[in-house]
Amino acid sequence: MFARLGQSHVARDSPGEQQSEEPNPHNPQPTHEHNVPVVQRFSLPAGYCAAMSENLDLVRSIFADWERGEFGRATEWADPEIEFVVADGPEPGSWLGVAGVAQGARAILSPFEEARVQAVEYRELDGGRILVLVNSSGRAKKSGVALEQHAKAADLFHVRDNKVTKLVAYWDHERALADLGLKE
Repeated sequence: MFARLGQSHVARDSPGEQQSEEPNPHNPQPTHEHNVPVVQRFSLPAGYCAAMSENLDLVRSIFADWERGEFGRATEWADPEIEFVVADGPEPGSWLGVAGVAQGARAILSPFEEARVQAVEYRELDGGRILVLVNSSGRAKKSGVALEQHAKAADLFHVRDNKVTKLVAYWDHERALADLGLKE
């Protein structure tokens, strides 16, 4: 049995069971020849879905490098005027440009040996932002203690014209979700 709330026509399992109420003149609904509501389709702006897919592909490729421990290829994916923000953690700050990304990354990675990240979940928030929930691990250089976080970090990528224009790194994924008004 099919039914849509807010519509004046209801389709039943058999033709003999079809019922029709008076249509609402303020909310006309298109119907098929058997008085069954027609699903109305809407369209997104041209290229919207393709851009989201391209942006997600870009972010996945960045993480593929990072998961292999290759952190030095920002010139390939970063906009020349990129803003890199570390929102929380032991070294919060903000840097501009590709050189700034390298400087900020050193601030994050320098206390660790064998620093590794692994994408746990990708979330396309809109046409230009992708949130990645991350597992990270490493060994503290000074103490030698192994540090592991399980889905505790997050990275928010702002993408335009196949380049990352802003990257916000969160040590605490719950803060990222709260900042963005999202839930687990």
